[in-house]
Amino acid sequence: MPASTTDGKSARFSALRRQAAELIGRPEKAGPSLPSFVDKGVDILDLITELDVYQAELEIQNQELQEANENLDVLFREYTDLYDNAPCGYVTLNAEGGITKINEAAIRILGMTRKQDVPEPLTPFLHPQYYGPYHDALSQAGQQGAVQHVVLRLSDTRPPASWIRVDAVAKRNQTKEVKAWRLSLTDITELKNAEAELRKAKLLADEANKTKSLFLANMSHEIRTPLNGIMGMLQLIKMAEDDEIRNEYANYGIGSCKRLTCLIGDILDLSKVESGRLEIQSTPFNIHDLLHSLEELFRDIAKQKELGLFVNIDPRLPQDFLGDTYRIQQVLSNLLGNAIKFTESGSITLEATYLLSQHHDRKCVLFFVTDTGSGIPDDKLQTLFEPFVQASEGLTRRHQGAGLGLAISKNLVSLMDGNMCVASEEGAGSTFHVCLPLTPAEFTAQCDSGTSSTQADGQCRHLKVLLAEDETSNQIVGVKLIKAQGHDVTLVENGERVLEEMRRDAFDCILMDIQMPVMDGVEATSAIRSDYEFRKQASIPIIALTAYAMAGDRDKFIAAGMNDYLAKPLHVTSLKVVLGKVANKLY
Repeated sequence: MPASTTDGKSARFSALRRQAAELIGRPEKAGPSLPSFVDKGVDILDLITELDVYQAELEIQNQELQEANENLDVLFREYTDLYDNAPCGYVTLNAEGGITKINEAAIRILGMTRKQDVPEPLTPFLHPQYYGPYHDALSQAGQQGAVQHVVLRLSDTRPPASWIRVDAVAKRNQTKEVKAWRLSLTDITELKNAEAELRKAKLLADEANKTKSLFLANMSHEIRTPLNGIMGMLQLIKMAEDDEIRNEYANYGIGSCKRLTCLIGDILDLSKVESGRLEIQSTPFNIHDLLHSLEELFRDIAKQKELGLFVNIDPRLPQDFLGDTYRIQQVLSNLLGNAIKFTESGSITLEATYLLSQHHDRKCVLFFVTDTGSGIPDDKLQTLFEPFVQASEGLTRRHQGAGLGLAISKNLVSLMDGNMCVASEEGAGSTFHVCLPLTPAEFTAQCDSGTSSTQADGQCRHLKVLLAEDETSNQIVGVKLIKAQGHDVTLVENGERVLEEMRRDAFDCILMDIQMPVMDGVEATSAIRSDYEFRKQASIPIIALTAYAMAGDRDKFIAAGMNDYLAKPLHVTSLKVVLGKVANKLY
């Protein structure tokens, strides 16, 4: 019922009560008379009736008010429950900025231990650098009358939240003065952390993109340089008339080919290491022979720059060990090659000794490669072992190289359970330390002397070789190199033709390309090893001759039934060794 109606009835009820009192209490001066008594009685009855009606209405209104109050109590409890248990924080401030009301979420976000009995400002919970933005937000909320948003950092002493978003709105009284502020708090720590991670990731991505661009530019230079040498030498050979000059050009061209092959090998090795598929072998080897072979390999290169090359071996160091001699030689070759490259005068020294190891069956062999070169700047030492990194960059680089050798060497040493480090002084030279745990080997070097020379030249027995190759230039190279060894060669272009030739004739071995049309080399090998019609030749040596050189390729081809593996580009020395093994029936 509207308030105006209720007020009107209450006034009417009060007037009736006064009228009734006057009637009931009026004195009788002339004595009672029936007409007046009757009239008076009638008026009283009417008043009583009307009072009863109003009393009933007032009781109904009172009941309605009670129900309304109960509903208000329910709504207030619901509001309080929502306020106290809301997932975001709610804070009410008085006109002076003191906290007068706060819910559980806000207590948790701010790191309060209890609700504050005495109003206090919010600023003690904030980082001092954010006092200003907080007060500015309250001021603008009071001036503009709109919700103001601000991101604030919490005090370092208020874990666990670090960042909050505050939405502030001012509440005014009837005179438009600010009587309170209501704030909603949202913990955005995870969002801020995610933003920081994204920024960090972007920086890393930008750096990776820069590294990729530098790598592509460097690779373009490193690949085109030997290619230019190869193409240039071939053109000069074609124009030259003197045999001695042709031989000189040919040697330069072969050097460029070797450089290009080494670059591709480094890239493949890095790919194997990063994919976790490079396996370390353990075979017997003589460490003294290994070091002296490195000395022989690099002596002429050092001599060309008028550098001294010295190899010092601790006499206490055993000779025979078990390890991956190829990878050890690769690491030391990279270090010696770099030492010669970056040294203009002085000398390079390769030393080997050993340290005590915590493994009773292993010795820690320590290698030192020391040079008197330019040294490495301090700011480059931290990234020296990362791929594609060189101490000097840009168009003014004095030394060639892709920047892969040290990264590969570091990873190879780690795969062999060793460690590698460097000590360097700019302008004074560098010393690289390589420590490898190796197991001494009790073995007598198998005298390959009876077969090694024969294996090396492959001339001990005339062979009939079946060559499967589909690419024209590779066909020419293969046929010429095999014939140069004094052997007969039959050329076919796919695996199906291999099987046809084997049905017609007998061969001593097959040099099998892998990727060919009609039938590939793996499928042809499988047929030779398993088909009944080839049972008499099922054990023929089959050598994979392929450009596949990624991690696991050799093992895959051996598992397919092949006996050995030659990677392209084909080198005459490797071919001699393989044909020598065939001639001496070592497969």
